[in-house]
Amino acid sequence: MPTVSMKPPVLAVSRGRLPGQLVSDLEGRVELREWTSSGAPDADELAEFCADADALVCRSTDIIDDALLVRTPRLRVVARAGVGYENFDLAAMSRRSVVGCITPDVVTEATADLTWALILASCRRVVEAASWLKDPERGDALAPGFLGVDVHSKTLGVVGYGRIGRAVARRAEGFGMRVLHTGRRDDGRPGWTPLVELLTQADIVTLH
Repeated sequence: MPTVSMKPPVLAVSRGRLPGQLVSDLEGRVELREWTSSGAPDADELAEFCADADALVCRSTDIIDDALLVRTPRLRVVARAGVGYENFDLAAMSRRSVVGCITPDVVTEATADLTWALILASCRRVVEAASWLKDPERGDALAPGFLGVDVHSKTLGVVGYGRIGRAVARRAEGFGMRVLHTGRRDDGRPGWTPLVELLTQADIVTLH
């Protein structure tokens, strides 16, 4: 009997190029198609880009709805490299048996780290200090208050106490901070405080 050659599934990636190691891992398993134009595709460009795709790795701005799915009849899996799925029309995807995937927790710790980088940079005026150091006419004296304010022992207010908010709060322990948090409702965790009260008590507020 003649050998039947199976065509590999088409994987469309609209969020830009994949890391080299991942591309190597996928070699021979899929027909990889990556969006290489500058900027995100609009609705028509996205539909054309993945018209014959079996799977799509999308951006958060790619709307996955009936208008797209009717033009991508082979599409069976849509994955987003992020936490939210607000760009997924779940009802439309369910009607067409398209599976949606997200990656919860993949950026939780990194986002908490960057939040603390911003907190410290703001409180200690790091960006201003870096600019001052690069100024050839800066002189020798620091302006009053140029060193900023202490973070240690202050009160941190966390608005939105999900995965990232809690990760930020854990890091505050190392600074000996008092942590207050708030959300849509009292979640029973220690430190929950109504928003207005939190804003009046917190020295630093972070939104998540």
